[in-house]
Amino acid sequence: MAGDHILLAITPHVTQWREEGNPLAEYLNSLEKVGKLDVDAVFPGHGGLFKDHRKRIRELEDHHRLRAMEMLSELHTQRLTAYQIASRIHWDVNFPSWDKFPAFQKFLAVGETLAHLKFLEERDQVGKAKERGALLYSAT
Repeated sequence: MAGDHILLAITPHVTQWREEGNPLAEYLNSLEKVGKLDVDAVFPGHGGLFKDHRKRIRELEDHHRLRAMEMLSELHTQRLTAYQIASRIHWDVNFPSWDKFPAFQKFLAVGETLAHLKFLEERDQVGKAKERGALLYSAT
């Protein structure tokens, strides 16, 4: 029983809203642990059962690695807020542009962006500084 931990059609939502913790690192560590288990079938919280949990775990790890690289790419030439970064990332959703995202979808995207930024910050790949009341991120 995987619940929302490993989903086949979508990536589980990993978000960060407090300064404490590193939810993305914790999630990736938990995927590594589950990858060591012998599993015949995965029963996710959404969608039908599937097999080969290790293949899906590799796909999820790749997704988060690519998402982090995409954010770093945006930060190599400029300092941006989490909202600005989220607005420039490719999201696999059915909206033609960031401007067309519903407010709740933007809320989720910013939370996921913050989780990736915290992950990158703790790996010394991203720094942050407060300027005129805004928290700006940059590649280190």
